[in-house]
Amino acid sequence: THQDVLQTDYPALAQSEGGPLHIVGNLPYYITSQILFALADASHVGAVRCATVTMQWEVAQRIVSPTRTKDYGILSVVFQLYASPTLHFKIPPTVFYPQPKVDSALVNFEFLPPNELHAKFLGVKPQNLRR
Repeated sequence: THQDVLQTDYPALAQSEGGPLHIVGNLPYYITSQILFALADASHVGAVRCATVTMQWEVAQRIVSPTRTKDYGILSVVFQLYASPTLHFKIPPTVFYPQPKVDSALVNFEFLPPNELHAKFLGVKPQNLRR
């Protein structure tokens, strides 16, 4: 599908494809968080099951960071709540053209099914956590 990733109606796309989506992509560094939040929102209704993406190494480290560490923050909280993120490996700048000035990472997100996510929130709507 060729669409603006931030404007995509993931529930409609999942319905037209016959089920939850499996996303694979090389995320633009300047909108990585926005894209990941859009995928997490789509996972609330079962539109996205998983995503395997490349992103900036430092962002990946924050997402998988354990509690009580310097890197633990909002990205850690949100994506460890909505999904099981796994940082697979570091990717050097030399494998990209043009070469970025930073290292990248391959990260997988296995999003929780809607029923498990809703049970985890005990009635609180996930969208209200970011207001």
